[in-house]
This record gives sequence, structure tokens and C-alpha cells, in this order.
Amino acid sequence: DHLKLAERGGERRSEELIACARGCAQAADRADAFDFLNRLDWGKASCKAALQALDDRDWTVRNQAAMLLNQHLDDCVDAIGSARIVDASLRQLTRPTHTDRNKAIANLDQLVRRHAGIDDARRGRILAAAELLARRSRLPNVGVTATALAELIRRQRDPLVQPPD
Repeated sequence: DHLKLAERGGERRSEELIACARGCAQAADRADAFDFLNRLDWGKASCKAALQALDDRDWTVRNQAAMLLNQHLDDCVDAIGSARIVDASLRQLTRPTHTDRNKAIANLDQLVRRHAGIDDARRGRILAAAELLARRSRLPNVGVTATALAELIRRQRDPLVQPPD
């Protein structure tokens, strides 16, 4: 029923889709709810729902939520703050799938590049996680991104630090 919301009018569509993203029994319905929500409205409630979905038990839901967080990162930073996104993304890095690590490192990379008001403690946790991923992953969209992110953080901390040749 929730997925038929995309076909009908009404103000409550976004609210109902957020409710589905948070509580529908089927993972496919939760992931689809984010897809439909992205087409309708992306505000504070959508950001919060996506942030919570980074801890969903299903990787497809986490993937959809992380992808949409990245797409709407500026709005979400304004709505819920960078600290919450950093913390959720760092948790997502510990998930078992390559897809989780890929999306999490991409979100962290964007936050650091946008100077999103990340405190020193979180910046240190991001650096440690990026260095670990850089050592463990040879995949371009994880290991290479993690290497570049670690180098960027080190340069931001000390502008005299130059990247290796």
C-alpha cells in the first residue's frame, strides 16, 4: 500500500513514505520508499529517516539511504548536523558489505571536502578509519577514496604536509 503513494496525490505522501522507510516489514518496500521519497520531498524528516536507515538490517536499504544522504548532503547537514552524519557513516564503515563501505567513505569524503564543521575528535576518527580502509581495500571506490581522504585530512591538519609522489 505504501508504494502506491507515488501514484496518488495528497499532502501526507511524504509522511507515509517516511513511515514505510522506518517500519515496513519488507526491505524492498523500505528501499523503494526512499526512492519515491526522493522524488517527492527531501527535507529534515527525510534526512532523519535516511540517517536512521544507515543502521537498517538490510544492506539494500542502507545503500539507498546512504546514496540519498550523499545526494542531499548539504540539506541534511543543515537539517541534522554533520556530527550525526559522521557518526552514522563511521558505523556504516563497520558493516560487512563493500557497498556499505563504498557509500560511507563517499559520504565522509564529501563532508570533509565541504568543511562541514567536523570537530577534531570526529576528524581523527575519520582519519583512523580511512587509513585502515586504505590498507585493507584495493578497490578504487573504497581503498583509493580512503587513501585520498586520509591525505586530505592530514593536509588540512598541517598544510605543510605534502601528498606522496
